[in-house]
Amino acid sequence: MQENEALRMRLAEIRERINGMELPHEYHILYTRGWYDAVEEVRRYIN
Repeated sequence: MQENEALRMRLAEIRERINGMELPHEYHILYTRGWYDAVEEVRRYIN
């Protein structure tokens, strides 16, 4: 339970950081990279 809450908070933090960025022309690349980092972090927690 505690880990799930920590994950939710971490994902919200990453999402906020992405949303707060000035979006350059290649914003989708940054978004994809941020999402990939979040997924990798979740995998680390699970394993």
